[in-house]
Amino acid sequence: MQEGSGFIRKTAKLSRGAMDYFTAGNGPDAIYLHGAAGPQIGAVPLRMKQKFRVWLPIIPGFDGTPGVEGVTTIPGIADLLAEFIDQLIGKPCEVVGHSSGARLAAWLAVLHPAKIEQLVLMAPEGFGYGTAQPRDEELIARIGEIQAHTLILGGSRDERVAAQAVQALKSRIRRSQLLYVYDAAHAMEADQPERVASLVEDFFVRGDAFIVNAGSAPRPGLTSE
Repeated sequence: MQEGSGFIRKTAKLSRGAMDYFTAGNGPDAIYLHGAAGPQIGAVPLRMKQKFRVWLPIIPGFDGTPGVEGVTTIPGIADLLAEFIDQLIGKPCEVVGHSSGARLAAWLAVLHPAKIEQLVLMAPEGFGYGTAQPRDEELIARIGEIQAHTLILGGSRDERVAAQAVQALKSRIRRSQLLYVYDAAHAMEADQPERVASLVEDFFVRGDAFIVNAGSAPRPGLTSE
């Protein structure tokens, strides 16, 4: 993890096992779900911690953590995250995921809609076109069940997530918006850190007023309590 980031590592004791996590900041609660590269303090959580209390769960098996017995699927991990939210946050929260973390975030939104306020899917995997890209057929079949207001971010140079994939997500998630980050490949948070971090923060702060209203007023009900 990045030195001097202000994030502290802790452990949550869940009913089926432990889940380590990093946390920092004060304000409304927001969860950041990492991808296959493992937990990293990138531009999005660093910016978000200025206005939010940010939680970065470490998916069991990453960063030296053990797996959880009996949890072998992404929907199973989504169930663990739902318990994590209940135990540590105790109310619906903002959720953002990158790559395979976005796939996990989508499953969380499908299986546990009451846990999520708003959802950001950054370069989401699992919806691929072509033989080289993974397809989560069960998730694709259920993606229309997502109720949360959703922002989908695609990279204009992303060679792992095809444009057709994010466009299909936009067409199936009823309350969703799709934006492309110019000159960003799959690791969009590293390629265009300020643009991506600003979009995520702006979406969470302004809700339905995102893009439509360029003012700075937060969405109704967004407080630090």
